[in-house]
Amino acid sequence: MCVLAMYDVRGIQAYIFRTNKVKDIIGASKLVDNIIRKAFSEASEKVFGEAKEQVVIEKWEEEKGEEIRFLSDETIRAQLLLIGGGNAYILYRSRKECEKVNKAMAKYILDKTYSLQLAVSVTDMTGDYYKDYREVSRRMGDVKASMPLSKPVGALPVVRVDEVTGYPLTTYDRAGKEYISTESARKRDNLPNEDEKSKKFDNLITEKGEESLLAIVHIDGNSMGDMIRKTMQSLSKADRSSYARSIAVMRDISQSIQENFEGTYKAMEAYLGEWQESERNKILDKKGTYLRRIVTAGDDITFVVNARLAIALTEFFLKDVSKKSISAYGMEKNNASCGISACAGIVFIHSHFPFSIGYEIAEKCCKKAKERAKRAENRGESVIGSWVDFQLCNNVQLVNLEDYREKYYKVADGKTLLKRPYYVEYDMSCAQNEETADKESGLYQIKEMMNQRNARYSLGQLKKGMQYFRAFPQSTVKRMRNSYILGEQAMEHLITFEASRQRYMPDDSNSDGSVSAFDEEGCAKWYDILEMWDMYTDMDDEQDRRGDR
Repeated sequence: MCVLAMYDVRGIQAYIFRTNKVKDIIGASKLVDNIIRKAFSEASEKVFGEAKEQVVIEKWEEEKGEEIRFLSDETIRAQLLLIGGGNAYILYRSRKECEKVNKAMAKYILDKTYSLQLAVSVTDMTGDYYKDYREVSRRMGDVKASMPLSKPVGALPVVRVDEVTGYPLTTYDRAGKEYISTESARKRDNLPNEDEKSKKFDNLITEKGEESLLAIVHIDGNSMGDMIRKTMQSLSKADRSSYARSIAVMRDISQSIQENFEGTYKAMEAYLGEWQESERNKILDKKGTYLRRIVTAGDDITFVVNARLAIALTEFFLKDVSKKSISAYGMEKNNASCGISACAGIVFIHSHFPFSIGYEIAEKCCKKAKERAKRAENRGESVIGSWVDFQLCNNVQLVNLEDYREKYYKVADGKTLLKRPYYVEYDMSCAQNEETADKESGLYQIKEMMNQRNARYSLGQLKKGMQYFRAFPQSTVKRMRNSYILGEQAMEHLITFEASRQRYMPDDSNSDGSVSAFDEEGCAKWYDILEMWDMYTDMDDEQDRRGDR
């Protein structure tokens, strides 16, 4: 009986960022890149020996269209169907061979990484792909729910331990200068030579000793799993049942997601490079490197960047990726369900702040952005927009982001200081030119409606506000930010005082001629602007006065 197996490696993100050392982070990212494929290749060689090249297919990208050799050639003992969405799917000619490969894969991953675990579910192949896919997915859910999250044995009380993981220090690094844990050693074994002498993130900051801020940006695609599921459901019953047809669709989607997000990241790098060399750059060394890739795995993106460029580059990424769409069998052009969007979380930290905590906060900011993006009043019927949340971080208490904001971003009368997360508008000129010349297009109309619906949270409005307040003295902006914390009455006094100095707020007056610092929902109108005012560089503005400081 042939079987279909599904694989998932648990805790990859935590594994990569469970450290404050950039060498470990970069090495771990390289180590887990395509870890399931590497494990399958190694395990199948142990199980099938010299015959592996003839009986095992692992390069699924080389098959075209609806080709699946396993279905037509009975000499093939195992075939990797695809890797996508964090999961891998493999067909085996027998359950016994599957079990042997699974054991070898689990051992490979444990040996190579020291602490990662492999989750596996298996179901008999009935010939109906949709039925088998649902069953193996259901069983994977059961496996994850019941699978104990085991950890390596801890250190004895007399043994020195890693300050973040608590694992015992067991060996020296490659340079023989630092005593590290076995997990760190596994990660650094995969560290590229050019990163061996990395000085953490000090080379990304504007000026050491003067402005040592950088940003961690975490971006995650919106509902990619739902997109795959809906696409599969849109196929005819016969096509869903067909392994060849269904796998062709899923392969197309997986490759399209990878190519689109990778392409956007490269476009962002090119945009930064062009800006650095242009006259618009008045703050950074033209020869410096101010962006470092950490993870680009499908729709899961993490990078570290100079703090002043974080919002602008994140906006570029989200706008660029939202111009793209997934192409696969069963998807029509301008189908609203095939459009890509993503959400982002940005945390601003000092270069020596614990990176593991910074990443965790960035991930939580991204989660907050997704929560607002998925609310019925903020999304289209079949489209989720791109949103971004951000946080200045100067202490470890922020790891409990929601509690921290509830405690420190609320004023005495119950009003809130934060309007974030912010909505990243669709470029409608691009939508009109590239998606369709017909403004009656369903997708065009949905995007236009979402831009109007979310205007209150527009990132563009936040940027306009920061430009407006740059006409104010720096001391005034800081005083306004601090007055906000004292409540509405304190802000009213300050607004009146500033008006007497011919400095007016960027807001329409109330019917009585007064200006309120809070909107009708009790949310601060300008606090986000005032907090981020000196952190944002408009990379498209020739007159951005960030360079005058």
